[in-house]
Amino acid sequence: MNLNDLTPDEMKIYEEENTYFTEMAAAIERLENNADFKKVIMEGYLKEYVLSQHSLLATPMVKRNGTRPEIMETLVATSNLISWMGMVKQFASSYADAVEEV
Repeated sequence: MNLNDLTPDEMKIYEEENTYFTEMAAAIERLENNADFKKVIMEGYLKEYVLSQHSLLATPMVKRNGTRPEIMETLVATSNLISWMGMVKQFASSYADAVEEV
């Protein structure tokens, strides 16, 4: 997208949307650099908990009790969180690149 081709109204909307993503990306970066966030969320939840849930999928008890769908939903939700954080950072980076090109 060439920012020079945007109308003033379109540019205002573009800037407002991208301010959101820039601020969110900065907040995510601060979280990722926070020792407690790393320990609780990145290592505890997104790594250890997800691995334990994944391991449960193959157990006879889980198969027998029919709880695999619930575990799968947990894994999907976790994947969505990771994906969303990456998307926010990518949008912010794309905006910064676009602004530099102008």
